Order: sequence, then C-alpha cells, then structure tokens
Amino acid sequence: MACSKYNLTNTGTTIVTFNYQRCDDALWQYQVELLPNEVKNIWLLNNTYSSAFPRIVVVDEGEFPSLTVTSTPSITASATPTKTPTPTNTPTNTNTPTQTNTPTTTQTPTPTNILRTTLSNVCHSAFNFGSICNCPGTATIFVNGTSLADSTLVWSDQFGPNTGNPEGYYTEDGIIYLVSSGCSVGCITGATIEVYGTCGPTPTPTNTQTPTNTPTNTNTPTQTSSPTPTPVIFAFPVGSGSTANEACASGTVGTIWGNFSIFNDCTQFYLDDIGTTGFTAGFYVNSSIVTEIDTYGSQVGGMDSCAVIPTPTPTPTTTTTETPTPTPTTTPTATRGYYEYTLGSGATPNDACDNFTSSPNTVYGSVSGGIGPNIGEALYQTAGNPPTNTVADGYYSNGTAWYLVTGGSGLITSSDPNGCSGLPTQTPTQTPTNTQTPTQTSTPTPTSTLPINLIFNNNATTDVQIDGFSDDSGPISLNFQSIPFPVLSGQTLSGNHPTTDTNPVAAVSGSSTYNYAVYNNSIFIYSGTSTGSIAIALSSGGVPVYTNDVVQLDITD
Repeated sequence: MACSKYNLTNTGTTIVTFNYQRCDDALWQYQVELLPNEVKNIWLLNNTYSSAFPRIVVVDEGEFPSLTVTSTPSITASATPTKTPTPTNTPTNTNTPTQTNTPTTTQTPTPTNILRTTLSNVCHSAFNFGSICNCPGTATIFVNGTSLADSTLVWSDQFGPNTGNPEGYYTEDGIIYLVSSGCSVGCITGATIEVYGTCGPTPTPTNTQTPTNTPTNTNTPTQTSSPTPTPVIFAFPVGSGSTANEACASGTVGTIWGNFSIFNDCTQFYLDDIGTTGFTAGFYVNSSIVTEIDTYGSQVGGMDSCAVIPTPTPTPTTTTTETPTPTPTTTPTATRGYYEYTLGSGATPNDACDNFTSSPNTVYGSVSGGIGPNIGEALYQTAGNPPTNTVADGYYSNGTAWYLVTGGSGLITSSDPNGCSGLPTQTPTQTPTNTQTPTQTSTPTPTSTLPINLIFNNNATTDVQIDGFSDDSGPISLNFQSIPFPVLSGQTLSGNHPTTDTNPVAAVSGSSTYNYAVYNNSIFIYSGTSTGSIAIALSSGGVPVYTNDVVQLDITD
C-alpha cells in the first residue's frame, strides 16, 4: 500500500491526540499525544490519519518514499557459437542466436477502501428498542449502500477505523434495523446490519370509492383497492390458553408472527406472515415467556416468565401431583462479557420511569440473549466477564419500558415494553409562602422540565479532578448543575447542557495516572490513560453535541 509523510504541529495550549496506521509494519497507533507547540513527523499508510482536534496543523509532504522513473537498459540478442559434431568427425561452427527477454516491472494497484455513504440525522437508540420509533436521538453513520435498506455494513467514520461505536437500533421508513456489536472502536471491517422489526401495526387495505360522472349525469362508482405493504415480521412457535397458567402448561400448538425478532420485545402480533390479524383473545407463550394478546393482535399488559406465574391451588384429591423442577441451561461464555444499561429504579413502575430522568444508574446485563434487558436474564451492579453483584429487587426503566426484578438474584421476571406510557408524573406538592404584604401571595417553586444530559463521574481515589466543560467558543454553562466545578474524587456532576460548538471537551488534571472513558447516548465512544492536565474530547470527530445527546465521562484509577 502507498505511504506518505505527514508533518503535524499542535497550535493549541492543551495536549491533543491523533490516530494513524504506521507505514513500516501496518500497525494501528491510537490516541498518540501531541504536546502544545510540539512538531512531529509520521510515516503512514494513505487515508489512515484521523483526529478529533482541528488545532493540529497537518502538512502532507507527499508520497514516501518518493517515486522516480529509472530507465532500464535493454538487453540485445547475442550470437553464441555452438560446436555441432558430424558423422565424419568434421567440426562445424554454427552461430545460434540466443534471445534474452528484458524483465518488465508491473505496478500493482493499491486496494481501496469500501466506498462509504453518509446517512445523517438517522433516528438512533443505543440499547432502548422500545423508544426507537419515537426517535429519541439522531446519529450520523456511514454505510456500504445508499440507505439502511440496501446496506450490509455500517461504520461510525467515513474513512479508516471506527473512532466511535455504531452499535444500536436505527429506523428508516418505519423499519427498525439492528447494528451488531462486533465492530466498535478501532474496527475497520464494518458492523453488520439486520432488520429487527417495524414501527407500529401494518396498514390494512382500504377501499376507496371514486364516482365517475358521465354526460348523462349517471354516477357510476368505481372501486380502487390500495395495495397492502408486506410487513417485516418474525415467526414464533407458541402455546396458548385462556389464562397465563393454561398457556404455560399447553406446549407448542401453533405459530404466530410478531413485529420484533425477540418475542418479549413485540407489541403487535399477526396470524400469518402477510400480517393478518383476528386473534382469539387470550394468553400466548414462547420459550416460557407469556403475554396477553387481544383480538387485534395487540400485546396487552406486561410480559411474564412462566416461572413466576402463581399456580392455582388445586382441589385436594387422592392423587399427588409432582411439580417438575426446571433444569437450568448452561449458556456458553460470550466473547464480550456484558451489556451496559442506564436505567432508573424504584419500588413502583412510576418511580423507575421518573428516576430514569432524575437519577439514572448504570447496570450491566449478560450478552447471552442479545441487547435487552430481557426476561429471564439478570442485572448486575459491577462490570466484568462475567458481571457480578446482582441488583436489588424492584422496578427498573429505560424511560419507555419497565422491568421487574424479583427473587433476590437480580433476575428479570416481568416487563412491559410500553410500561411508562400513561403513568402519572410525580409532581412535588408546592407549599404557598405567606409574605408580610397587604395581600397574601402563593409563590410556586419552578420545576425543571429539562432532562439530565451530561454526567461526569469521578471515581478516582487520587487527586485527579474534572475542572470544566468547554468547546471552541469557550466555557459552557449548564442548566440545573448539581455541584460546582471542580469535580473531586468520589463526586458526580450532572446537569443539562445546551447544543455546543465544535470540539466539546472536559478539562481534567491531577498528578496521578488515571483512566477515562467517554459515552454518548450510552454508546461507548473511546477510552484512554493519561497523567497530568489534558482536554478529553466528548464527541467523535469533534462534532457538536446536541441537547438530545446524553454525554457521560467516567474517570477511574
């Protein structure tokens, strides 16, 4: 592959970083530091340089090593005398010309990267499929097709390896797509994409009567049938019954289709693969997860594990019935140890849904069932491979769905994909204040309606501190800032940030070595290790962060 020489200069007053692929051994170099006013030369494979800091002045000194044209001397044919014996033993000298070919140098073309098409403002959610149809946030991604529908690979960057993680859910034209977690930061091959579900029920045919007026004023109605789009739906073998207990005990009796590829994510079901409804209302079960479905195919209430459905008290008889004990299934260990979720928690669904905005917590789930949380899987407090320290019993929520953990082992036993919809918002009672004036005035306390979209966690145990939040326009003021800067050891700052200018950063200082990790909308962006004062970039490629971007910075030892 072709190489070039770059001359890099840091014109700023803080340490900046860059990435590139070395020319000599093709190894990737990530987060290479460039000190203030430092000048550095690098030799790199073409089109592999990237940085989130525009303050680096880049001078491309051209192809390396330089190519010069050298003429190759032609080798001409020469006559070589050869002795040929004859039967009369009389030597005869024969001149036999020998042709020698001149070697030709063939230039092998350098392989080019896959052409990546930019898709901007695509509705996106990192882990919360339940809210994706409401477009909780947007993202810019790059694909190998012209849209999500005709693409098979996705990147976070237009050139080179990913500096962010494109994983999560996306929507386009009412279709939900899932981008896998197999190609995150540093990956260049592209993350795979698949159809995951649809937004809402599939439209049904409508008959439109179009009157046609003839010269004799006779109205002749003509019926025009609108075509029915084919829904993107997924098959599930199910059992059924008039109660949850009957369904759980029924075994497989048929197949239904749902609008998501995971049963407990579905909100709409169909009788066949073309989207026909007309169910017998009742309870349906798939893989020991049971839910109620009405005659229109809509999922009613929550999803429950058959293991937690109360068994009716049997009428005493002379026959003793033994309840079979479920046999645990051993799941192979996945390469990636856990998924990370930001959830609110509480004693009721209402508390959990409200606390997702006011006081979210980071919890961890296994990867065995895919991105969730999912019924039958456990939630944990500590990351690891596998994660440890199960969460306490109660309700947990991502702002759209709620999940119920029971049994003291962190296990999710029930969920409702749209459980937060329609719940009353808890509003604190406002106490009027009586002032000594001719009239008595009731002064209500203003209530914030802005969400928490910036979280700085300083979990270091040393003198490391987070000193501020700024962009190319200067320091950024936060709404409803929980504590003032600096954020010291053991402290967490939260608040609401406005839309920033380019290159939003957090200033961090300290004499000890520390680790840092940056997330946007719960998606891991990048991490690093440093000592001293640096500016940590809070976006991929230095782009602005918007009010619907939840920015999180974690500092650890």
